[in-house]
Formats: sequence, structure tokens, C-alpha cells
Amino acid sequence: MVWRGRACGCIQFSKSWLSRRLSKTFKIFKTFCKIFLPLLLAFGMRTHLLNSLKGADLPDNTLFLSRTLEEFVWQEMNNEIDGPYNLEPLRELCRMRNYQPGLIVSCEAPAGGVGNVRNIILNCIRFALEGGATGFVVPEIMIRSASWLSAIHTSDNADFAYMFDPTHFLDSFSAACPRVRIYQNINELPSTLTTNVSEPILCSASGLSKQFNPISSTLIDKPKYWREQFDIWLNKNVPPFAHAYPALIIFSNSDLFVSFPMICDSSEFVASFGKLLKFREDLRRLAATVLYALSSTYQMHLTFRPFEIQQQKFLGAHLRTDSDAEEVSWPNYDFQSLNILNSAITQNLPIIYLASGSPSESQKFISQAFTHGLNVTTKDILLGSSLGSSSPYHSAVKELEALTWDQRGIVDYLVLLRSSYFVGMYESSFSWNVVNRRRVVVGNGSWMEINEGNRGGGGRIESLREGMEECFWDERSAIFGPVGMETSPPGKGNRWHYPLGLWP
Repeated sequence: MVWRGRACGCIQFSKSWLSRRLSKTFKIFKTFCKIFLPLLLAFGMRTHLLNSLKGADLPDNTLFLSRTLEEFVWQEMNNEIDGPYNLEPLRELCRMRNYQPGLIVSCEAPAGGVGNVRNIILNCIRFALEGGATGFVVPEIMIRSASWLSAIHTSDNADFAYMFDPTHFLDSFSAACPRVRIYQNINELPSTLTTNVSEPILCSASGLSKQFNPISSTLIDKPKYWREQFDIWLNKNVPPFAHAYPALIIFSNSDLFVSFPMICDSSEFVASFGKLLKFREDLRRLAATVLYALSSTYQMHLTFRPFEIQQQKFLGAHLRTDSDAEEVSWPNYDFQSLNILNSAITQNLPIIYLASGSPSESQKFISQAFTHGLNVTTKDILLGSSLGSSSPYHSAVKELEALTWDQRGIVDYLVLLRSSYFVGMYESSFSWNVVNRRRVVVGNGSWMEINEGNRGGGGRIESLREGMEECFWDERSAIFGPVGMETSPPGKGNRWHYPLGLWP
């Protein structure tokens, strides 16, 4: 720099120095525009994309073609097929209850698969609300034997988080029913209990009913009369209780599974009540990762929007031929596999996602389907479980391998919800659970009752075995089973207990 002197109080610099200074500043600015500005713009666009993915109305072939795994998983987990959780129906039900201060309710640890466990807990809650309980103890869950699938009643209990999201349950229930206190476990119960926790008072909830559904003997007929019988039972079997001196009763699971008739509640309540039990985040993330692998492998370009099931993507099939099903003489492999193959061909869906707990039967079906020009895949195949550490989804494989048999079933359940068309079997609560949840999508957010005069619509698919056609079908799902479901003797049958009493 060369100082030239002062003029009018200003410092003067040489032109050559000023030119060099401006040139250097311009180069810095140019470098920023070339390197950092695009990164900032890309980050902003990606943030905007993630924020717009939730419920976005975008065609399949736009930005979704280049989604990363993280973006795909985020979109899937934030766009459930039956829309966002609507708390208002539960809030309205709780607002109208006739509460009994000091009455605390829970249920025995439910056992079985996800369909059983989920419905037992939901029925426990529904009966607790009907009975006016002001407290609810979150139940534990009984873990099935790992070596013998039929042994669902064991001495091994896990907490609620074994399958479900406890934070979601606590926040949602408390927001909808502020007068009902939630106890995470029996250790949180007050010391002023008038009943003995170590010797709990058991109550057969549905056993108190004097009337049962005419076409399903497991369902009580009129819940409003049930409350009268419940209050009589309380007065006879439970010591006096009040807010300061509460009493705990336990609903037994022997008759709680399919017992409360959904028809007694509004279609909006039925459609949303089951979402009180949200599956664990890691299980939902695993299912989304499987869907990403499925979409990438077969170039499906899956997208997720509320109340939408994408058509012409893949068939979801539940093959229930595991050892426990065989022991109770459920339909064998030949019958189930032929129904699935026939459905895939009829629906023109050459890609089948198979949910099965039997690896040997899965491999058998894959080979059989190949001869029909059908491509079958599973969660293990899609994640590359056989590749070990070489799998591109290695961390997901490790998570999957650490799960129990029933937890792995939840991953399948969540994937099957997204199938273009689903086929399952009449005997399985798992299959009906998938169908009932998808039924809410068909009703665009409302539950569409399934009854004797309304077993679905659309073209029928004839089963490949005598007497086992579709006992239920609609635009998106089918259940193979006895067509004459309505012929069950009044008060003696249970053929309708799943479509009438299994919460979506």
C-alpha cells in the first residue's frame, strides 16, 4: 500500500492496491458461490422435500425416484395408510363416561401373536372405560416359547414396550381421557389400595353379559346392559373404594380376546381406536426399510399418502403353515399356497411379498410360484440376510435377527398393510387384522362394517379346494374360508367374531 497523503480528510490508496484487493474479494465470493451455495441450496431443497412428503400429492415418477433410504423411511413412517391418528372419537367416549372414582383396572398378560395381544389389550381398555374406571395399569405381555410355537402361555413376561410404543400410548390416552390415570406398572399403584396386588381380584368381563351376539357367541350383545351387571359384580366382590382408597381388579384373558362388539361404537371410533397401540419405532423402521428394498429391487417407486393403497405393485400373502397351526389342524400348505397363487394370477400381480414363519415352507412356495412365472420375496431375502456383513442393509439384518418370532411378525404385518392386494386365511387373527385395518382405507377413514349382508364387493376368486372360497373380499383384500359363515347356529357359532370384534 502506498500512502499518497490526505485530501478533504480522506485517506487515499493507490489504484493498484485497490484493484488487487477487489480481485481477491471477488475470488472468495466466486469460490463461495461455486462450492458452498449449491450445498446450502441442496440442503434447503431437501428440507423442503422432507417437509412436503407428508401427505404430498406428487406423481410416482418425480422426486420419489431419487429418494434416499432415510427419506423413504421418513415418508413411510409419517403417512399411515389409514391417515393420522384422530383422538376426538376416544375423547368423546371418555367425556360421556359415568366414572367410578378409585376403580383401577388392568388385564392379565395377553399371550399369542400380535393379533391376539393387540385385541386383548384394546378390549381390556374398552371394558375399563365402559365400567367407569379412573385408573388403568398398562399390562405386561407374555412371550411365546422360542422352541415350541404352540406354547404361548409361559412364565416369561415382558413389559408393554415388547411390542408397542409406551410413550405414544401414555400421551394419547392421557390427552383423550384425562380423568383416567395411567400406571406404567403395578409398582406405581398407591399404597392405600383396598385390594391385595399379590392376590388380585379377577373378573370375567364378557362373562358378566346375559346376552351374546346372535351370530358370534364370543361377543357380548348390548354393552349398555353390561355396565349394570358389572356394577352388581363390583358390589359383591370388591371392597368399598374411593379416590383416596382405590381398588384394583384384573380382567381375565380367558374370554377377553374377541368379546366387545365394534358395532356398538361409531365408525369413526372403530377406525381410530386401534391406533392407540402404536408399534415400536424400531419395528416400524425395519418394515419401512423392507419396503424400501422391495421398491428398489423391483423398481416399484412406492409412495405413501394417507388413505391410499397403491395399485398394481405387489400381492401381500399370509402363509400360515407353522408348527402351531399344524397342531390345531388349520388348512395345510397345499390349500393355502394354491389360493395365493390363484389370487396373484387373477389380480395380475406377479410380485408376491410372502409373510410366513416357516423358512422351509417359504422356500417351497418360492419354487412353486416360479413355475407359474411369479416372483416371491420375503423380508429376509430383501434385506439380504444370507449375505451377512456384505448385505447393503447389514444393520437392519442384525436388528431383524435379534427379534423374537412374534416381533418379526409385526414387521410382516406392517409391510402387508401396503400391498396392492392382500390374501389371508379365515382362521388367523393376524390375517383378519390386516384386512380390518385396510378396510378403513376402503372407507376413506371410516370403518365399513362387515356383516352377513355385506361381505365385500368386486369379482370373486374361486378357491382351488372345495368349500373354501373367499368368505370375505373387497377392493383391496380377501380372506379364504368357509363361504357359509352366516349358517352358524345362533348363539353357538364364532365364525363372525373376527370381522365383528377385531379392532382395525
